[in-house]
Amino acid sequence: MHFHYTVTQGDKFSDCIAQIEAFLPSDTEAIILLATSDNTWNMNEVSDWLRQSKMPIAGGFFPGVIAAQEKYQHNTIVALCSTRPLRKCLVNGLSKGENFIYAQLSQYIGAKEEGKPYLVLIDGLSQNIERFTDVFYRTMGESTATIGGGAGSLDFIQKPCLFTENGIAEDAALIVELPSPLSVGIQHGWEICAGPHLVTESCGVAVNQLNFTDALEIYRDEILAHSGINLTEHDFFDVAKQFPLGIEKLDAEPLVRDPIQADGNTLICVGEVPQNAMIYLLQGDTQKLTQAAKLAASNAVEAHKKHCDTALSTCFTVDCISRVLFMDADFTQELSCIKSVLPEHVIHIGILSLGEIGNVDSGPIEWLNKTTVVGVL
Repeated sequence: MHFHYTVTQGDKFSDCIAQIEAFLPSDTEAIILLATSDNTWNMNEVSDWLRQSKMPIAGGFFPGVIAAQEKYQHNTIVALCSTRPLRKCLVNGLSKGENFIYAQLSQYIGAKEEGKPYLVLIDGLSQNIERFTDVFYRTMGESTATIGGGAGSLDFIQKPCLFTENGIAEDAALIVELPSPLSVGIQHGWEICAGPHLVTESCGVAVNQLNFTDALEIYRDEILAHSGINLTEHDFFDVAKQFPLGIEKLDAEPLVRDPIQADGNTLICVGEVPQNAMIYLLQGDTQKLTQAAKLAASNAVEAHKKHCDTALSTCFTVDCISRVLFMDADFTQELSCIKSVLPEHVIHIGILSLGEIGNVDSGPIEWLNKTTVVGVL
């Protein structure tokens, strides 16, 4: 087993660090710190500790973290200690565009080996996330296996959120090379309830028009027709978390896009929505969502059995925070379903994210919403 982990909690960051340092196995070569963005910690203290650390560090702040069958959303760090060195790369300035991203990745890939597995942690509120995943896939090779997710907080205000031993970064992606083969399963379980609608005007994450009509008007009318809920009488996100959008894909589940706010008559999503795409209104229920998560885990385990000759030791789950907000207390069923398909000795950790990253069977690396991505190694 290459990883050991501990769950630490405290009102002060120093309390968590004291617990981590007391736990740290003597053969630790690197640490991945998965921390909750909802905390009472002093950020200067966090940054100072990272810079003073003598150990290679990767990680970030997320809306929640996972350990075993539990989720944590306040004052918690899951510390994943690796007994092998973890080669990593921080790609800064995602908002500066594709060429700027490629210039940094090209320096990293000079020493890469084809088919390496990666954990990618990214500022979930950055621009050009899809540009990053496209460039990453093209430069790292088709046999690359990847899992990851978006860091940040539920106030949707962009701020420093990714950890390295140089401090806390924002508008960046952190690439961590994993020490053993990775198999990934991806499912979401949301189902079509209305549409399709043609995206007649969009720009990045902003959907301006559907069917040559204001996007918010179409979205509001569809929700009212299928649920009786009047969007104008409720908090936008409280309703929108129940009704994501789905971009049509051939022979696959729709690619989910999560509307997080309305700007005038425009829908702002976590992830780009291409102009001229066909888009649907989606809805879900707890049973179908949890069964989809179980299928993702099962697919990952089966792929590992098929392609790897090493024993499965670690499961890393990236689950969208909006699934938690939708299912509320029932979300524990989702974690139980994932755990049920894992061998008993396997450690299970992960993040509740602002967007998910993954690919299956050497396919394209995608930026996902409201989706469960399960990786085993």
